[in-house]
Amino acid sequence: MDERKIFFFTCVSPGGEEVYSHCERHIRELIVPEGFRVEIGQARGAPGLAEGYNLGMARSGARYKVYLHQDAFIINRMFLFDVLRLFMAHPEIGLMGVAGCGILPASGIWWQGKNLTGKVIEYRKAFSVQSFADAAAPVSYVQAIDGLIMITQYDLPWREDLFTGFHFYDISQSLEFIKAGRRVAIPAQTDPWCIHYSAKPFDIDGDYLRYKSVFLEHYGEFCGVRSFRNTLKEFDYKLRKVKRRGFSKMSGRL
Repeated sequence: MDERKIFFFTCVSPGGEEVYSHCERHIRELIVPEGFRVEIGQARGAPGLAEGYNLGMARSGARYKVYLHQDAFIINRMFLFDVLRLFMAHPEIGLMGVAGCGILPASGIWWQGKNLTGKVIEYRKAFSVQSFADAAAPVSYVQAIDGLIMITQYDLPWREDLFTGFHFYDISQSLEFIKAGRRVAIPAQTDPWCIHYSAKPFDIDGDYLRYKSVFLEHYGEFCGVRSFRNTLKEFDYKLRKVKRRGFSKMSGRL
């Protein structure tokens, strides 16, 4: 692992080159800490984000990786300083994002959960700030984050065996990190770090419902865990219970 490199990786869809050009421009405008290097990679036409992100993970030996959507624009120019400071101070954190939930609901849909945390500027016909509870300084530990931007300091394979499309890969990966003994976190943001520039409204279609069913089949035991944010006791109990039943083998070791 190259401890002084940060790798940005995006799956670019057919017809997505223009919006991705803005994403990449924002990456190149970030202030890079002295002694560190930034690498930028893409996968074009990947059939699913989990598969594409596994390709990106294998491509780079960078210690720190930032997986982001083609329509995610990082506007915090000190982003790299903030991320590196938090990761170095908190080696228990495996994964960070800018919005998520402390407790997943029975539906598995994170924004229907409890203890919603974080903020992001969103564009869907007009700009708005999607703001939930502010994360505690320096971070709040959560159960799941949104896939808009997912930042790691350890490599853990994405579950492309389960999620071959564009939904629920992010919630799955959040739980995989927790299963692997790492924490998932949302940093305190004075102002939003990112813009989500999505021209199309979110649509719960057949694919979304299908992957929701896959998620609940494989991770349903972890949804609706009470007091997760405060104690983790019930979550740990369910984790041990599921492992005894052979729920799933960890596909990578941190």
